[in-house]
Amino acid sequence: MIVGDVMLYREGLARGLDRLGHVEVVDSLTSPAATEALADTPPDILVLDISSPDTLDIIRPLICAQPGLPVVGFGVGGQADAMRCAEAGISSFVSREDSIEDLDQAVLMAARGEAVCSPRMTARLIRHLAALTGKAHQRTDNCLTAREREVASLVKEGLSNKQIAIELGISPATVKNHVHMILEKLNMPRRSSIGMVV
Repeated sequence: MIVGDVMLYREGLARGLDRLGHVEVVDSLTSPAATEALADTPPDILVLDISSPDTLDIIRPLICAQPGLPVVGFGVGGQADAMRCAEAGISSFVSREDSIEDLDQAVLMAARGEAVCSPRMTARLIRHLAALTGKAHQRTDNCLTAREREVASLVKEGLSNKQIAIELGISPATVKNHVHMILEKLNMPRRSSIGMVV
């Protein structure tokens, strides 16, 4: 599925990919229409025009609608754009200077579960991830109480709230409150994220 707000781009990409014959374009939609279409009939790959400044605002609902859906972003302007795309959940990047053949290859690689990213961008993403991990560890040490660190450690081991309650001699409701505070303090979206920083 190709998603973009400029019909000319969408139609051109659909025809170009069709001409190459490696992938089948099932639909070509604007971002609001794509959100609804993804709920009904999800494609194998989403090809997203990210050249518009507000595209990253709409990618999150698209990815939330279909977690695990590979997204190939095209029209990436530079490394800063690619970094924002990676943070939004886009797994492959095709720059503004790349060809329809490059996009075709990116889609085929995404279908195999591979990501397309230049070596320079890969290095930058690794450095960025290392910096985030370091900040997260620093946040853990600085802002969690001793009890919250204990709870976080047990969450990391995969224990349920009930198991943690038994282990620490507190109620499951208290554990739930601690987990909520940990997520809030570390600015994390879900419980499974705790294990990545503790």
